[in-house]
Amino acid sequence: MTKILRVNMSSRAASFEEVKEEYKYFGGRGFIAKVLSDEVNPQCDPLGPENKLIVSTGLLAGTSAPTLGKDLHRR
Repeated sequence: MTKILRVNMSSRAASFEEVKEEYKYFGGRGFIAKVLSDEVNPQCDPLGPENKLIVSTGLLAGTSAPTLGKDLHRR
């Protein structure tokens, strides 16, 4: 993961930014938790404009690793 897409839903503006060095080895839930703890006030309204909706793939997305436990030859 090298870039983050940030979308401001109020202004409908979107921009790409480089991933911070400290985020480079996070993926999925770990990345989401790190961004939330760094950028969101824990006392904010869950449905308020200060909160963030973050969608992230895991570090192994796009590889065959997530399906290694499945029997691919089963009929």
